[in-house]
Amino acid sequence: MTFTYWFIRAVVWSASKIVCKTRSFGREHIPESGPVIVAANHLSYLDPPIIGAEIWRECVYISRHDLWNNKLVGAILTRINCIPVHRDRPDRVVIKRTIEKMEEGKVLLMFPEGGRSEDGDLRRGEMGLGLFAKRTGAPIIPAAIIGPEMMLPVGQKKLKKGRVRVYFGEPLTFDESATREEIVLRTMREIAALLTKNGRPMIAAEDRPAKPDEKTATVASKPVDNPASISL
Repeated sequence: MTFTYWFIRAVVWSASKIVCKTRSFGREHIPESGPVIVAANHLSYLDPPIIGAEIWRECVYISRHDLWNNKLVGAILTRINCIPVHRDRPDRVVIKRTIEKMEEGKVLLMFPEGGRSEDGDLRRGEMGLGLFAKRTGAPIIPAAIIGPEMMLPVGQKKLKKGRVRVYFGEPLTFDESATREEIVLRTMREIAALLTKNGRPMIAAEDRPAKPDEKTATVASKPVDNPASISL
């Protein structure tokens, strides 16, 4: 773990304890070594730093490319293992770099919904999660975060004080015959179950009728090799 990563993580962890009163549960489910994917629901810009700070191992993130438009922000993101991706096109370089980071011993923190939920309900999972799970054979740790939607929801710029809870579930493993669709579906159902178990009743989007503005396909709408799961 580099000094920059350690320092920023320590600052975020301390701030989240003070401002968000963050507590996490189930960290023992995260393996101490080897490729691992943590897949969480996405409610706010607060999610990646808060969840990442609760994971004691060093993480790698996939972030939208326009965050690098600000040179200072881009330099910081690069130093904390963020990899820029264009959401609207396949990017094999991103896939290769991410897998290399995982092989170095880093945890891939992903948000399978591909963006923040505006109403708090789970959105349909993207195939990027299945792609990395298939390519690396890494177990998936489902994770649920509750609270950031009250502190900094979509469209709000002013941060409010609140309380955040992060829950890590038991590892999900898949044999070689599992399809990307099966991997994503099982993971989204486990995230929904974690939310429900901890006071936020939830159904995976794949198990309920699609909303009027919600896509109904999880595969055809995305290129085969598009990571498509954005962290920030």
